Amino acid sequence: MQSVWLTRAVGLVLPVLLTLAAATVSAEQRVLREPPAVAEVVAMIEAGVGEAVIVARIQQMAAVPTLTGEEIARLKERGATEAVLLALVGAAAPTAEGPEVAAGAPMAGGRVRSSTIRVILAPSFPVTHYEVLVDGLAVVARGTVFEGQSEPGRILKRPKRFDLNEPVVAYEDTVAPGDHAVRVGFAVSRVDEDSTTNNWMDYSRQRYRTSGVRAIDDRSAERGWSVSEAVSCQVGPGQLCVVTVQFDKRSPSRFGGLPIYAVTYEAVVTSAAEPGEHN
Repeated sequence: MQSVWLTRAVGLVLPVLLTLAAATVSAEQRVLREPPAVAEVVAMIEAGVGEAVIVARIQQMAAVPTLTGEEIARLKERGATEAVLLALVGAAAPTAEGPEVAAGAPMAGGRVRSSTIRVILAPSFPVTHYEVLVDGLAVVARGTVFEGQSEPGRILKRPKRFDLNEPVVAYEDTVAPGDHAVRVGFAVSRVDEDSTTNNWMDYSRQRYRTSGVRAIDDRSAERGWSVSEAVSCQVGPGQLCVVTVQFDKRSPSRFGGLPIYAVTYEAVVTSAAEPGEHN
C-alpha cells in the first residue's frame, strides 16, 4: 500500500517539477540571448543611473543590436525612458552615407578627421529642464518636466531650477563630417494653488504649471508650449560648429495666461575645434 501511495505522489509531483525546470531553463536562455549592450542598459536603469549618463554611454557602445517592437516594450516596462529608447534605436540604425570627402581633405592616421558640435546656453532666466537633440537623437536631458497636482491639503515639491547666470556648455561631442540638425528645448515649472471648491472648509490643491519650448513636436497643441525649430551645422573634417542658444520669454498679456517662450540660435563654424568648459 505504501509503495502505491509513493507511486501516485511521484506521478503528481513529477510534472510540476518538470514544468518548473523547463521554465527555469527558458528564463536562463532568455538571459543568455539578451545582447550585452541591452543587458548593460538594464543594469544602469536598475542601479538608478541618470538618463543623460545612460544616453551618453549608449553613444559610446561599439555594437548596439536592432531592437524589435516587443523588445522595446519590455525595456519600457523595465524603466527605460523615451530618451534612452531613442538612443538605443538611433545607435542601432544604419548610418546614412555621408558626403564625399574632397581630395586633400585633412586626414589623421589615414582616416578622415571627425568634426565637433558644441551647444552653449546663453545667460537667461532660470529653467527647470533643458534638452538637446542632434539629428533627432536626444543627447542631453537635464532636470524634470513637472506635471500633475497634489492631493487635497498636500504641498507639492518645489521644482529645482538651473540658474543660467553665465554661459553653459550643454553638449559637446564629435560627429561625422556633414550636415547635422540641432534642436534645443526647455521647460519652466511653477506651483500654483488650484482651488476647485467654493466651500472654505474644503482643502485646495496645488498643481504644477509648466510651459516652454519642446525639442520634439509631441504635444505642440498643448497650451503654453511651442516647438523648437532646428538649426543646421554644416561641418567639414576637423571643423567645429558652435551653436549658441538663447531662451526668450514674452510676458503674458494683461488679461492673464502663461508666458510665451521661444528659442533662437546662432551657429558659427570654425576651422579648428577648441576645447570648451562644461558646467
